[in-house]
Amino acid sequence: MSSFPKIIHQCFGFWDSNIPSHIQKRIDTWKSLHPKYKYILWDKKKSRELIKTYFDWFLGIYDNYPYPIQRADAIRYFILYKYGGIYCDIDLEPVKKISSLLDKYKNKKCILYRSPNSDMLTNDFMISKPKNIFWKKVWYQLILNCSFSSVSKHLTIMNSTGPLLIDYSYDNFALKKKYVYIIDAKYINNCDIATPKPARNKGAYFKRYDGNSWHSLDSSIINFFYKNYSIIIVLFFTVIFIIILIQIFSNKNRIE
Repeated sequence: MSSFPKIIHQCFGFWDSNIPSHIQKRIDTWKSLHPKYKYILWDKKKSRELIKTYFDWFLGIYDNYPYPIQRADAIRYFILYKYGGIYCDIDLEPVKKISSLLDKYKNKKCILYRSPNSDMLTNDFMISKPKNIFWKKVWYQLILNCSFSSVSKHLTIMNSTGPLLIDYSYDNFALKKKYVYIIDAKYINNCDIATPKPARNKGAYFKRYDGNSWHSLDSSIINFFYKNYSIIIVLFFTVIFIIILIQIFSNKNRIE
């Protein structure tokens, strides 16, 4: 059984070509910790060229996505099929060498993990060997969901190219036990969106920073409710209780 290719893939430059110093620091950390790995930073020009050269049947869909983040999402599924290796979002910075994780699961064909926010599969960190047929299942779902539209930009992206699409693809993939392996989130970063950033749980390979560059108002609202749902629930039932008390006393006064 072959090992995972020693290639690190990241995406940046789909809506801003200038790399800020804090992003460059994370890139440099990847390179310094993994000197024997090839590092590729995929921007919008390089990504489109990959689709045009090897997957031209998808170019029309790729070009017509309304949001740049959809192209940044979609390209990673083609990169991992073509080259294999590690894909990692730019908001995750390694704190130690990833080699031991790859060696631990070297007999697997693809590695994914579940987000601590929702317990669904996410696409911010993925490892694969080339030509894994799971990605063809994901491509099929990309085609089916390419016209998905919602009043919420956040939900449109999540369903058309993001984590909801990956999660659905996996759930409906008949050969998932053979071609995909799910690892514990503790290896990546077990911190959810409510955890102050940067954050790292004990034993994780990464430190997580805020990664909301594509978020708009609806994403902020969704995240606000997630972070404060327990308080919101308490307030909701408190208000209901007060309304009921007011009605009880109002009816009592009428009777008297």
